[in-house]
Amino acid sequence: MHDRILVAGTEPPLPPAVHFAGDLAARDAALYAIAQRPATGAALGEPASTPQAWHDIPSYDLISGADRIIPPAAQEFMAKRAGATIQVVRGASHLVFVSQPDTTVAFIERAVRETAR
Repeated sequence: MHDRILVAGTEPPLPPAVHFAGDLAARDAALYAIAQRPATGAALGEPASTPQAWHDIPSYDLISGADRIIPPAAQEFMAKRAGATIQVVRGASHLVFVSQPDTTVAFIERAVRETAR
């Protein structure tokens, strides 16, 4: 499980499932890690071509407190830059929406209540 996962057509190999989804059952984590395609440099460095919605629309950010893919400090920096309402889920992996569904639903419901017109 701790070896790099090789998937046809990906370079470099995907990170181990324990890094991607360490708070899920090992079998589920491996499946999610294998199914995940790595982001390309072009996708990460491409400038926005239109105005960004977070400038005008309230943002909410559920931060994965034990994320090994996007460090929580980086998530927090981006969320604060967007003026987001932030909730950190301690111990949650990159797949917080999968591993912590009740917390995720409650956070979405909070956003709906706080932004309903």
